[in-house]
Amino acid sequence: MTDKDVYEILASWLCMVPMEQSVWATTFALHGTDPDGGVDAADAAVLRMRSIGLTRSFQPEPEYEAARSNLHIERSEFTGWYVIAHRMRHGCESGYKAPSTEQINDAYERYDRGLCDYY
Repeated sequence: MTDKDVYEILASWLCMVPMEQSVWATTFALHGTDPDGGVDAADAAVLRMRSIGLTRSFQPEPEYEAARSNLHIERSEFTGWYVIAHRMRHGCESGYKAPSTEQINDAYERYDRGLCDYY
């Protein structure tokens, strides 16, 4: 069987969009006789999809979700919230890095401008 922890596989699955989950499950099933049960082949298929930009997310970025909620968030509150929301949204992606101060400021500007879109 695989050397990967079952909980790591589950956490990875939960962070996938539905399209990635379908590809992962199909590849996993097709490679069931592999020594690792197909986990490595399934992971590789999803990573390949991501690397060539074939995945589509149906979930908007955190700043757009916040704007859609139409709640006013002060910049100081937004900073703490955004770091966590960004990690929840993108933390399972390979090479994930926490957003920089500049990226957080840019996200706040998108959020602030987006408030009027949902007013």
